Amino acid sequence: MPDEVDSRLPEILFAQASPRSVGGTSLFEADDVTVGQAVDYTSEDQVVAAAEERLTRAGFRVLQRSPQTLNIAGPPALYQEYFGTRLVTEEREVVKPGAQETTATFIDSPDTDLPGLISTAGTPVGDVVEGVAIEEPVFAFQNATPPKVNYWHLEVPDQVAALLGANRAHQKGIKGNGIRLTMVDSGWFRHPYFIARNLNGTVVLGPGANNPAADENGHGTGESANALALAPGIDFSMVKANFVNILGAFNTAVARTPAPQIISNSWGYDVPNQPLSAIQRALAWSVELAAANGIIVVFSAGNGHWGFPAQHPAVIAAGGVYVDQVGNARASDYASGFASRVYPGRNVPDLSGLVGLLPRAAYIMLPVPAGCEIDRDLGNGAAFPNGDETAPNDGWAAFSGTSAAAPQIAGICALIRQTQPGLNLRGMRNALTRTAKDITTGTCNPRTGGHAARPGFDLATGWGLADAQAAVHAAVPAAGGPAAYARGTDRHVFYRGADNLLRELWWSPTTGGWRVGDLGASALGIPATGNPAAYLLGDSQHVVFRGTDGRIHELWWSPASGGWRTPGLDAAAQGLPAAGDPHGYVLGDSQHVVFRGTDSRVHELWWTAATGWSVGGTSAVAQAVPAAGEPYGYVLGDSQHIVYRGTDGRVHELWWSAPTGWQRGGLDAVAQGIPAAGDPQAYVLGDSQHVVFRGTDSHVHELWWTVATGWRVGGTSAVAQAVPAAGEPFGYVLADTQHIVYRGTDGRIHELWWSAPTGWQRGGLDAVAQGIPAAGDPQGYVVGDAQRVVYRGADGLLNELCWTAARGWYIGDL
Repeated sequence: MPDEVDSRLPEILFAQASPRSVGGTSLFEADDVTVGQAVDYTSEDQVVAAAEERLTRAGFRVLQRSPQTLNIAGPPALYQEYFGTRLVTEEREVVKPGAQETTATFIDSPDTDLPGLISTAGTPVGDVVEGVAIEEPVFAFQNATPPKVNYWHLEVPDQVAALLGANRAHQKGIKGNGIRLTMVDSGWFRHPYFIARNLNGTVVLGPGANNPAADENGHGTGESANALALAPGIDFSMVKANFVNILGAFNTAVARTPAPQIISNSWGYDVPNQPLSAIQRALAWSVELAAANGIIVVFSAGNGHWGFPAQHPAVIAAGGVYVDQVGNARASDYASGFASRVYPGRNVPDLSGLVGLLPRAAYIMLPVPAGCEIDRDLGNGAAFPNGDETAPNDGWAAFSGTSAAAPQIAGICALIRQTQPGLNLRGMRNALTRTAKDITTGTCNPRTGGHAARPGFDLATGWGLADAQAAVHAAVPAAGGPAAYARGTDRHVFYRGADNLLRELWWSPTTGGWRVGDLGASALGIPATGNPAAYLLGDSQHVVFRGTDGRIHELWWSPASGGWRTPGLDAAAQGLPAAGDPHGYVLGDSQHVVFRGTDSRVHELWWTAATGWSVGGTSAVAQAVPAAGEPYGYVLGDSQHIVYRGTDGRVHELWWSAPTGWQRGGLDAVAQGIPAAGDPQAYVLGDSQHVVFRGTDSHVHELWWTVATGWRVGGTSAVAQAVPAAGEPFGYVLADTQHIVYRGTDGRIHELWWSAPTGWQRGGLDAVAQGIPAAGDPQGYVVGDAQRVVYRGADGLLNELCWTAARGWYIGDL
């Protein structure tokens, strides 16, 4: 240890001491900061208590306990003496507020390889503390009416709320009412702007911060107006941070009682490459633990920074889009966009809020304490865009950056949380990103690559500009379905939401990910019950479902239709009240929809271009064996087939050919020895028919037919016995192989598959699906040479399992 202390060291040094982790591996020695392991880096109470007692006795101030670290403070000389180390200062390049590229002073211990880590080996706390992380400097990504200025800018709340689609939600009473949203920033001053609108907040001091009534910088006050513009009904709080002790402030937010539901952060480190420093690792684990406890954590992507923790997979990262005075939108060249080199595969941002342009992003007129740092800095007398043309002491400043985007996105999260209080991070991210407005022009900040916006996902804006009302609508969990098919290389999935409205998700190579379709607008006036069915006729799409009015309804789409339409099937079905869900299929250029009526008969509606929708002839044939479940229709060559479960617990068949019309099939006799507990489904392989169903023995059974053999019992039963079925199986064909997927009694999705050389066997899907419990039955379909299996999870979200020859089974991104 040197005889003297570096003169550039601060009077008081803040750090995070990590008590020994319960998982046995030091927080600072983990191979990578990965999602889902945060609990392994918490500590036992007795270990934390021992560490706190010894550090206090040594002269350190213990400012805070968190589940993973102790926030400590003391003179640099005390650290050097107690830990037997030498502290040095180092100037490193940083991006400060205003996108100013300069340097800042960092403190390090040269005795360790990990930046900012002090070793505890051989010290009085070495048995209970695994390391000490030195805090690093972090920078904000930066009268009751605003002044008038002579350049295009936005004002809060109205313009910001309108451009982000929140006004429509507000009109429905969705304002984030009662949702606990916490910001970690420079403080909060109750500006006359907030008083005039009856907007309130609570200030909590982070470790090392003081004067809760003041916001000397103004950043926190100004950016909070963005959150309150989107969600004026939130229960708002601000943790005033000492920016040289930022992890302590973040942990203060997490530890609040009751816990926040959303934490918005308009600050971060600039981390273009690995490794994370010691304090960054500690922050990463705190973020992960907050997310694991159900808190939605939002961070700014950065203003030329490679923002961290925005890169963390458990964070929603906010980028920037600029909208001009005539409504044209483009990527903000002030906002960051990049592919993380810390977390491979993680792209930033997820989506974007409203952000200005270089050089200073003077874009949103925001309330700040009169004469604060930001008021003086932007009210510098310089003309726009190098200043905001306001007075340096008027309490208003025009600024934005992704510092504005983060609370905007957090505010939208509050709207969603009001309507869907149980929605998890995945559901929240899906609702936000799949409804964002695609931005196809402009580039992001040149310091992070200047990536261009383009159709679909891009590094410039993520999935695009947030749309609050669309996100609220998309966040409704699934209650029925899904039904799915491929249309060329595009994929479409339909389901009934918990609000009984139908929704569509679609994927194409152009978008590179799943998007919310426009089905909802057509379906809004037709509440659904049960599960929808979907099919293709040429290049037109069709969805059929049972409405809450007990009738069968149809939605259809074609390239020329201008969107989804509600055609004439409804009228044809008015005289046939339905007791169950419909199924649709195509024969040539005719459509056929079959369903169980309230009279327990199987009914058919069919369509041709010449006749429109008509009632088919199945009813009379079906009367001998009433239906107890939902019928399923399919085509073999030029014949139609319908299978269903009768009130006698057996599977029955109706079939049609042009010469014979509808008649009862021969399947009945074969199925007599196999009582059914669920409804059958069928598929065709070459010239053979296959019908699968769940028996009362909870096994998956197969009946199959060829011209040569007639109907026979297949070989699935013995194979399926290891995992009994709890739901209805679904079969499909890939080339010359057969596949049956079903929900087991263990809540998992399982697969049986067949090829001519092997016969029936259990597939490899089981292991892949273990982490995603199923609440509904799966449906499988084929896209090219790939298999897709979709189902509703226990969390109300749709899930996808995918198979290719190259990868085998893996979890998709649905």
